[in-house]
Amino acid sequence: MKYTFESLQDENLMGGSSYFMDFGEMESQEDAAIAEGKLLSAFGQPEYTSENYENSFNYIIRATADNGESVILTVYGMGVVHIGAEQ
Repeated sequence: MKYTFESLQDENLMGGSSYFMDFGEMESQEDAAIAEGKLLSAFGQPEYTSENYENSFNYIIRATADNGESVILTVYGMGVVHIGAEQ
């Protein structure tokens, strides 16, 4: 199944999200910075940013399958990069 991804700028969509998985293996702050740079390149500016390393950014991304079903993902920086999803 193929998916398309789009960045959304609506913080109200974050309310139903909970931890789903990590964004790959990260052993250092540099790994987290590389992942954040890849997200910036793919999706542009995040919905939220901060200078606080423990809460540095939030992306809200809709993943839509080719059959039309979709899920809202949150990708957020909390020292490392995590992915949350709707329950």
